[in-house]
Amino acid sequence: MIDLNKIAKRALTSALRRGKVEICDDLNKRHENLSSLYEEVDEVKEASEWMPSAHISDLSEVEEELIDVMIGCMTELTLRSVDIEFFLKEKIKFNERRKD
Repeated sequence: MIDLNKIAKRALTSALRRGKVEICDDLNKRHENLSSLYEEVDEVKEASEWMPSAHISDLSEVEEELIDVMIGCMTELTLRSVDIEFFLKEKIKFNERRKD
């Protein structure tokens, strides 16, 4: 079984090594950490649905960028000490009950 929290910790380690995020308590700096995530969202908007990814041949550019957004979200949640698996399930349950 996949352990999203373990995968997210690996993503965080990589992001820290690459200087994409910083561990901090300052809320302003935490907000700055989100800039990396915003960049990934912008890359989704500019990526092609039809062109293959330059890095992973079985994905389109858009699919690879969407995975990057997912990695960015997981990284940010790990920085905030969120149990990703638990709260992802909770949020899905909440959305299943929504009427809108």
